[in-house]
Amino acid sequence: MTVQQLHILHALKQRGTMTATQLGSACFFSPPSCTRMLVEMVDGGLVSCEPLEFDKRVKLYKLTAAGAQIVKNAEQKAESEGHLLDESLDVWTTDRRRLSKWRRVMTGWLS
Repeated sequence: MTVQQLHILHALKQRGTMTATQLGSACFFSPPSCTRMLVEMVDGGLVSCEPLEFDKRVKLYKLTAAGAQIVKNAEQKAESEGHLLDESLDVWTTDRRRLSKWRRVMTGWLS
């Protein structure tokens, strides 16, 4: 599990069902990068994917129970260390210079 994948899972937990474009925008990922990560997470059972009813070209992504458990575990580990997962992901998104510090902290939460 990467920090980027956790960011997508967290966005799905907060906002519910989303398209790849919406997720890319919410997480500040390029559409190809977001789609690649989503395919991996669908294959891993963390996210489900269904076509939009009126436009089968558009896929809707939703958090599965397994994906929700990963987010819950990361939130609990973050809180036990005096952090909030929301704030940590915001720092990761908005200030790449702090990435190495937060990557170490968040990697600990995911292990």
